[in-house]
Amino acid sequence: MFFLTYDFETSINSGDLITLFTVIAYAIHLVLAGQFVNQSQVLSLITWQFIFSSLFSLIAFFIFGSQESIISSQSWGALFYLGIAGTLFCYFVSVWAQKYVSAIKVALIFALEPVFAAVFGYFAISEILNFRELSGMIIILGGIILYQVFDVVNEKKAKLNE
Repeated sequence: MFFLTYDFETSINSGDLITLFTVIAYAIHLVLAGQFVNQSQVLSLITWQFIFSSLFSLIAFFIFGSQESIISSQSWGALFYLGIAGTLFCYFVSVWAQKYVSAIKVALIFALEPVFAAVFGYFAISEILNFRELSGMIIILGGIILYQVFDVVNEKKAKLNE
């Protein structure tokens, strides 16, 4: 991810730190959701996640947002869309998927997000991927493939030992 997204011409900034904090928080979320998804109803869990996510986001907006900012009707539309498509839908998919696969596999699927974003940018708006960005994509894909290979090998070893 670092190679795919970091601009070496600048220094680490607050956005980079926010991204790092978010990745850690999301990893914790996946682990906890994996534990609770089998103990509760999926829709109930998703509803509470969405409510608290909305509440914490609103609190953060009032704490860190600019006092001069006025939210236009177009911005409210974007916030509504991102709340539904970018938050509620993603919570639903990740929690629902964890009923059937492990938290690690869900995390691996989400690790493909920057790869898909880069490929989409290349095809949709003709972004040019340099060697560093291509290296980042290859490292992410290679890590996922290696995990899957070792996971299959370990499953076969476990079956042979039974």
